[in-house]
Amino acid sequence: MNNVPYGMLNRSGFRNTLTNQVTATLGAEQSLGFITKGLSARVIASYDNTAVNQQVRQRTFQLYEAKRHPTNPDSIIYERTGTNPNSTLSDAQAQSQWNLLNIDASINYARSFGDHDITAMALFNRYQRVINIQLPFNYIGYVGRLTYGFKDKYLAEANFGYNGSEQFAPGHKMGFFPSLSVGWVASQEKFLKDAAPWLTFAKIRASYGQVGNDNMNGARFAFLTLWNGSLESQIGNEQLVWEKANKLNVGLETRLFRDFSLEADVFYERRNNILIPADGLVPTGMFGTGGVFVSGILPKINAGEIENRGFEISAAYKKLIGNDFRFDVRLNGAYNKNKVLYLSEVLLPEEYAYRTRSTGLPLGQYFGYKTAGFFNSQQDIIDWYDQSGIGATPKPGDLKYMDMNGDGVITDADMVPLGGPEFPAWTFGAATSIQFKSFDFSMMWQGVAERSYLITGQRFFETFNFNEWHKEAWSQQRYDAGLPITYPRLDPGSSASKLPSDFWNADGSYIRLRNLEVGYTLNKRLSGKIGSSAVRIYANGLNLLTFDRYPVKYQDPEQNGGLLYPVFKAYNIGLNVTF
Repeated sequence: MNNVPYGMLNRSGFRNTLTNQVTATLGAEQSLGFITKGLSARVIASYDNTAVNQQVRQRTFQLYEAKRHPTNPDSIIYERTGTNPNSTLSDAQAQSQWNLLNIDASINYARSFGDHDITAMALFNRYQRVINIQLPFNYIGYVGRLTYGFKDKYLAEANFGYNGSEQFAPGHKMGFFPSLSVGWVASQEKFLKDAAPWLTFAKIRASYGQVGNDNMNGARFAFLTLWNGSLESQIGNEQLVWEKANKLNVGLETRLFRDFSLEADVFYERRNNILIPADGLVPTGMFGTGGVFVSGILPKINAGEIENRGFEISAAYKKLIGNDFRFDVRLNGAYNKNKVLYLSEVLLPEEYAYRTRSTGLPLGQYFGYKTAGFFNSQQDIIDWYDQSGIGATPKPGDLKYMDMNGDGVITDADMVPLGGPEFPAWTFGAATSIQFKSFDFSMMWQGVAERSYLITGQRFFETFNFNEWHKEAWSQQRYDAGLPITYPRLDPGSSASKLPSDFWNADGSYIRLRNLEVGYTLNKRLSGKIGSSAVRIYANGLNLLTFDRYPVKYQDPEQNGGLLYPVFKAYNIGLNVTF
C-alpha cells in the first residue's frame, strides 16, 4: 500500500548524491633480449577510488483508500489506511568509499626455432579491495603458461594457477589449479588437402583443467568461530578449502568451400568441494530442536557436488554474389543439463513421495502438488481426499490435489517435482543480414526451451492484477453452461488454490524476434552534394514478435520475479550522416 506513485514522486523527499572517482593505470614493459632473444618483462598497476556523499531528506505521507459509499453506490468515500502521518522532512548524511588496487608483474618469452614456436609466461598478481571500514579483501596469484606449436599443425598449451585467498585458514589459503589443452589443425595435413580440397580449414581440440572458487555465498571468514557476547554466533571450520570445478571440453572448428563454417563443442563439468551447511550430518533435534538450523551457526563443509554436461554448436554462411549482393546467415544453439549429486540434504520421512528436494535433480528444481482439475460440487469435495490441512478448506471451483504417496490424505508429503528449473536447458539464436546494392536488411532471433516458472503473486493472482485469464475463472454459472474454465474460482481471501502446483507451473520457453532493421544508403553522388561521404536512412524495431506458452500474454516471458512488466517494444527511424 505504500507504493503509491504520486506520493513517492511528490511526498517522499529527495536525495542529492555527489560522487568522486579517481582511476589511474601505470605500466611499463622492458625487453630482456640482452639475456636471451624473445624475453621481456611487464608491470601494470591500476588504482580505482570512489567516494560517495549523500544528503537524504525524507518524509512520510498519509494514505487513503477509495471505496464506494455504503449507502450510495454512486458515490465514493476516502478512508484513511495505514499509520503513516504527513511528517516533516528529516535530514541525514551518508558517506561511503571503496578502492581497488591491482598489480600484475610478468616475465614473457616468445621464440620460433624453424618449425617450432614456443611461448611462456610467469605472472604474479596482487589484488586488494577496501570497502569503507571493512577489513581489506586480499588475493594473490601466481600464474604460469607454456605453449608449443609445430608447423602450425600440432598445438599444445599448459597452464597453472596457484592462488591465495583470505577466506581460508592458514595452511589452506593457497589452491593449485592446472589445465592442459591440445589441438590438431587437420587441414594442414597433405593427405587431407588432396582428399578433401573443399575443406578450407579443420581443427580438432581438447582441453581439461581445474578452476577454483573462494566465494562463501557472500560471507567472509567462515573458518572463524564467532561470538556475540556469551552466545556462539558461528561455528568455524578451519578445514575449509577451495571449491573446484573440473572441466573437460572437446571441440571441432571447420570451414568448408571458404563460405561455410561450423563449430561444435561437447563439455562435461563436475564441481566438488562446494561449500554447504552440514545439515545432513547432524541428527534432528541436536543442540535444541530446530534451533541450530534456524540460527544458521552450523559450520560449513566442503561436500557439495554438482555436474554439468552439454554441447554448443554454431554455423555461419557468408556469400558475395557479384558486386551487388551479399548475405550472411548465422545460427547457434547450446544444451546444458545439470544435476545435484550431493548437498548434505536431510532425508525426509519415509511417507514422503520424494524424500529429497535436491539430490539427483537439477539445480533450482521446483516442487509442488499435482492437480486433477477443479472441484465442481460439494459432493466432489466429499468424495475426494482430505486436503484441508495444507490450505483453506476447499470449495467448488478450487483445485484438486493428487495423493502421490497413497496415504489417503493430502499433505506436503505429496509434493513432487514440477517441470524443470528456471535456467533453460536449451538456448538458441539466429541472425541474418542481406545487402543488395544500396539496400540492407538484418534481423536477429533468440529463444530458450526446457525452462519452467512457478508463477505466483502479483503476476497472476487476482488479488493483485486482474486480467483476461481471470475472466475464465470457475463459477457455477460457467460450469453449468459448459463454458471454458481455465482459472480457479476467484477468492482473494483463500489460499486453497494458491499453493505451488503444476497448475501454476508455466512453460518458460519462447522464441523472440529481437531486432529487425531495414536501411538505404544514398549513392556517393547524392551524399556528396551536402558534403557528406555517406548518408544512410534506416528503420528498426526491437522485440517485434514473441512466441511463448504463457497462460496470458501481457507479461514478458524472459522475466521472472515478483514485479514484472509487459514485453518492451521500440520502433525507430533514423538518419546517419558521415562527413
